[in-house]
Amino acid sequence: MARLPEKKGGGESALSDRLDDPEIIRPSFAPPFLIDGDIVVGQTAAIRPYLGPRPGPAGAGEADGLWTHQLQPTDVAAEAHATHRPISTGAYYEDQRDAAMQRARAFREKRIRRTCGIVGRHQALDTIWRGKK
Repeated sequence: MARLPEKKGGGESALSDRLDDPEIIRPSFAPPFLIDGDIVVGQTAAIRPYLGPRPGPAGAGEADGLWTHQLQPTDVAAEAHATHRPISTGAYYEDQRDAAMQRARAFREKRIRRTCGIVGRHQALDTIWRGKK
């Protein structure tokens, strides 16, 4: 939703509208959030275990499932979160947009490379788990 152009119902305003929608019985507190039919799951720590048991993402067995869930380590999640609230969690994003852009650039160019390498290993294993290799 956030990545869609505003003309197609996406963007920051669409996210805000979802958070404030009185029709959603259990809205997310803040982004990131996942909408799956009538289910709204907010925050990475809740999204990962929600997606994990679905066919494919967590592999087969307890060890694969636990490894999948640790792929979103707390430190990287906190860093990713800080890309949109780098100055203060109490300040609006709009008030720290310039700093957020700078922090996001540094995160993309440096920190995320290691994370992507680990996730890439997971994707390769996912192919094996699904019997495609």
